[in-house]
Amino acid sequence: MNDNNHSREDHFIAALSNEFIVQGGSASLVNPALAVKEHVVDSAAGNNAGQPYKRLQIPDSDEPIMTTGRMNGIFKLLPYEAIIYLGPTPPLGDYFSFTPFLWDRQYGKKVKKGDWIFAALGDPLN
Repeated sequence: MNDNNHSREDHFIAALSNEFIVQGGSASLVNPALAVKEHVVDSAAGNNAGQPYKRLQIPDSDEPIMTTGRMNGIFKLLPYEAIIYLGPTPPLGDYFSFTPFLWDRQYGKKVKKGDWIFAALGDPLN
């Protein structure tokens, strides 16, 4: 990222920090088919095999991001929390979208395998 973009990012974060708690997160590549093979999920949900997928990883309020090598990008938001993605989009391609998914709605309970909702929260943003 060039200095001008980095400065814009710093100013944006500083402005948000005046009224909100701002925390960094990360984005990592995931392979839905591999997650099925490793029994992390029971379906790749009709993904486009061979195409890159990224997962946002968000820390808990007072815990650092934990990298376990597993699909740990599942997080819960309180009604007053929000996520802002501040970063580059992929290089020019035939298709790009950003789609958040709802995994479950069982707050505070362990979700048994097969009970995932795994539903898109809207149409892909292209």
